[in-house]
Amino acid sequence: MEEATTQPPPAHVDSSAGDIDLPDFGGNIELLSEYQLKKTEIQDRQQEYIAAHPELKDMLADYLQLVLHRKPSDVYTFTKDYFSI
Repeated sequence: MEEATTQPPPAHVDSSAGDIDLPDFGGNIELLSEYQLKKTEIQDRQQEYIAAHPELKDMLADYLQLVLHRKPSDVYTFTKDYFSI
């Protein structure tokens, strides 16, 4: 009879970010901690920028509406052209 054992998730999986893989860091907890701290700092700065620029929401809404309306065959080229105007 096999015993059911519970194993912790692998070190490269960030459970708070869904299925996004983290760098392995070779099991070095200090590097993982530093990585997570830096990641949080960057996310905080990004949120502050978005909060300080409410026009971004309108700009992205206009872009998305146009993409859904035109349904371009090459979204990457369309996006490049749209944002380089």
